Amino acid sequence: MFKRVYFVVALCLAPLESVANEPGSLLKNVMHGCFLSTNDNLEVSCDAKASAGSRWTLEPANDGQATTLYSAAHDCVLGVSRDRSNDQLACYSPGSERNAHTAFDLKPTGRVFNLVSGPRRCAVYGNRQDIPTCLGLEASQDQQWAVVSPSANPAPAPRVSGFRTLGRETCQPIRTQRDGAPMTATFRVGAGVKGQVELVWADKNGNWQNYGWLSAGQSLEINSFGEHQWVMRLGQQCAYARVTKGDTKFIFE
Repeated sequence: MFKRVYFVVALCLAPLESVANEPGSLLKNVMHGCFLSTNDNLEVSCDAKASAGSRWTLEPANDGQATTLYSAAHDCVLGVSRDRSNDQLACYSPGSERNAHTAFDLKPTGRVFNLVSGPRRCAVYGNRQDIPTCLGLEASQDQQWAVVSPSANPAPAPRVSGFRTLGRETCQPIRTQRDGAPMTATFRVGAGVKGQVELVWADKNGNWQNYGWLSAGQSLEINSFGEHQWVMRLGQQCAYARVTKGDTKFIFE
């Protein structure tokens, strides 16, 4: 077990008022609205819904300057591999953390902050389509995080008739990372959408496979698997949906 020592991150959490020094805070990505999370396999993701694996305790690193992020739910610390060819984040259990850089500098940018690994000279990026990675330090909202108190009960993404509304953004390469349990996913296009929306599955090689076209008001039910990555595309705009238990109905508005 890791030794727990709680402290106040005065540098970046003071503007965030009461969330400082609260064990189990949520880290929410500013651009994508997802929560930095880990699971039973110590994999790291950015999830649309907060869970026990989304709660992190911010603690002082050994040098007293940087910060470690500890998951009490899975007894592990967030880290990026010492192998510079591997940019993906993971949660490292006791004994394995020696293989990773687990100390992060919290660099404030207004009321939010960047998580920066000094030894790797990279910042934590988060999105809902891929495993969070530690990449270059150029300014981007993908690398901006806000600390949210669990007691704040963050509101879920807006839903229409049981469907989660997907946000649009510029299309970018993504792929399915793993196969989960079989489940049915439903994709719908809102009544106000102009033009036909393409539904594609992003396979594990990053190839986008067409599963049909939908017009306003139409929906399509697909036999999928948990963790599979789907894309609803209209021209150069894409909306991304990762199928998970309890999150299987999506609407493109």
